[in-house]
Amino acid sequence: MPCETCRSFREGLPLYLVVVGAVLTLVSFAVVVQGTAEPWVAFYWSDAVTQVFLAITLLTFWVEYLAVLIAAIVQRVVDAWWWVLVAWVALVMLYLHLCPFGYISDLTRWGPM
Repeated sequence: MPCETCRSFREGLPLYLVVVGAVLTLVSFAVVVQGTAEPWVAFYWSDAVTQVFLAITLLTFWVEYLAVLIAAIVQRVVDAWWWVLVAWVALVMLYLHLCPFGYISDLTRWGPM
């Protein structure tokens, strides 16, 4: 018989996954949209922090989120239709990983020689 804490954790996990996924999606969207202002031709700390540091930090959070999500699906804490969210995470990470690479690539191509 599972303990009361375990039961409440299992019941609250879907809400946690939705809320954290939504927050990560919104922040990732903001970073990717800001990254569309390329080509980056000059170095600014604010752009570097957003496009490199924040993007890499978000990618790290997405990997952790993905690990929790897959573990929850495999252990049948959430239904199998949550696999759709795994595809969403992959899509977001695909676009998000372009931010640091694009920023550094633009600076090395267009920056001072």
